[in-house]
Amino acid sequence: MQSAPLEILEIVSYVASHVRKRDLTAGALVSKTWYQAFNPFIWHSINWKHGRQVLPKHTQFVRAFRIGDDINKERNRVLDLRFPNLVSLDMG
Repeated sequence: MQSAPLEILEIVSYVASHVRKRDLTAGALVSKTWYQAFNPFIWHSINWKHGRQVLPKHTQFVRAFRIGDDINKERNRVLDLRFPNLVSLDMG
């Protein structure tokens, strides 16, 4: 019996919700299904200094965002990005 793709994605998403962030990045490389499941958990909570180059294409996954203590012109450009699901913003 073959599992439906949606069921597999739900199972992998459940696993992803219980995995440490550094392991999520490795898991996202396993397959397209794992990438789809793990990516929202990877980008759920981020610190600006750790992902500024790849952040724009993942803003839909960000729920918690920390900019840091030293807000300067470079970091101010983050305010131009759109975070449709942002719940928490910490600006230091």
